[in-house]
Parts: sequence; C-alpha cells; structure tokens
Amino acid sequence: MRRKGIIFFILFIFILAGCSNQTNLNPAIQESGDLKPITKEDAIKNVMNLPEIREKMEGGIVVEVKEAKEPTEQEPYWQITIGGQREKVNRIYMINSFTGAVMGSTVENSEEEDMEDLRTEMIETVSWVFENWQSFHYDHYDPSRYGLAFALNFRLAYLFDNYDENKKIVQEQKILSEVKITEIKDTGIAFDEETHNVHAQLRLRAKYRQEINGQKIEEPMEVLIFSSLHLDNGEGWEITNVDIYETEDSSPAHKKIFLGFTK
Repeated sequence: MRRKGIIFFILFIFILAGCSNQTNLNPAIQESGDLKPITKEDAIKNVMNLPEIREKMEGGIVVEVKEAKEPTEQEPYWQITIGGQREKVNRIYMINSFTGAVMGSTVENSEEEDMEDLRTEMIETVSWVFENWQSFHYDHYDPSRYGLAFALNFRLAYLFDNYDENKKIVQEQKILSEVKITEIKDTGIAFDEETHNVHAQLRLRAKYRQEINGQKIEEPMEVLIFSSLHLDNGEGWEITNVDIYETEDSSPAHKKIFLGFTK
C-alpha cells in the first residue's frame, strides 16, 4: 500500500508540473498564468468564427444563438446551439470549457411543430413545381427549367434523357397544357434520424385542360408525388417520383393527355 501511495504522489507532482508549464493556450482563458474556464461570450465567439458558420452569414443567412448551456461535472464543455433563419434544424457545438476548441457537433432532432412547418413548406413547394411543370405552351416547352426541383434519380430519366423527343412531340402536335390542383387529398411525412432526410408523400387531384392537334381535352387526374429534403444541405425539397393516373370520374380521353414527358 505504501509503494502505491508513493507512485500516486509522483504522478500527481508530474500532473501539476505539466499544468504549470502550459503557455499560450488562449489569452481569453488565462489570467495571471492560471488556467480558467472560458466565458460564454468566448465560447459563442469561437463557434461564430467557424468556417461553416461564416460561410452561412456571408451567404446572407441570419445565424442565431438559440441556447448556450454551461459546463457541468457530467458534461464539462459549453453546448452552443446555432440555428439559421432559413434552416429547419439546429446544430449543437460542444466547446472545450478550458481551451475553447470545438470538440464536435450534433444535429438537434426536429420538434413536432417543426415537422408541421416542413409539411406546409413541402405542400407549397411541390404543388407549385408540379403545376408549372405540367402547364406549358408548345412555343416555350422547357421542362428542364424546373430540373433543380427534381432529385437526380428522377429528372435524368424522365426530363433530360428524353428531352429532345418530348420537345418534338409537343411542337409537332401543338400541345397546350394548363393544370390546376383542385384538391389535396392526403400527405405523409417522416424524418430519418440517421441520414437527416425528411421523406414526404403528397396525394392530390388535378384538373388537366389540354389542346392536342386542335382537339380539346378536359380531365381530372390523381397524382401521387414523392419528395425529400436533406436538412443539412439547404437545397430545398426535391421530387423523387411522380405517378399520374385516372380517377373514377375520368373518361377514356384521359389516355390522350400528354403528361410532359415520355418514359
């Protein structure tokens, strides 16, 4: 027991010597040569000076400090919660309470009310893209202008690969198309904590008014749209798949409707 006590005493002396020899760690956390915890203001300043935060601010995003949680014995570091004005998720930065270094960060789970905001945003965005994509005139048919609203796996296959073929059909048959959403039937939305993706499903009814080779067609159609939003990249909602099919009120003429693309 005495030998263990001597070893412990020697180690304790080395630890004290190591601490007393540390210099220039950070002027903001030293006073009279003694290491002291950094202040809340210093912790926030260190976070706001991070490259990703400065990039957001330079891009016009208003970045706000949502919360600054003080260090505790169980969590001996500052927790600074940052949120962007146009972002739907907050990020928590862990700041070493003595050195001021960033130890890591994590994404804060969305609250229920945030999911409802995302649902509303999804409906508005996806509805606008769908109506404008499906409404066109043969003189200015160009679905590629909405390409950024479609996820990679969708837009390449249906909008870009067959673009020349679609444009030729529209121009030769002088197709006029006007589409208006008449009813939002139901929605579904889910958050994937592992990937930070929000996946949504929107089912709606739309009225198609088209003129093809001078023949006028007016038909109700049902539409099922799948979309996703990655909370970390800020690119907005992207459509991943669209299914359009007849309703119980559709007539055989619905088969003549040109849906803006060919598979």
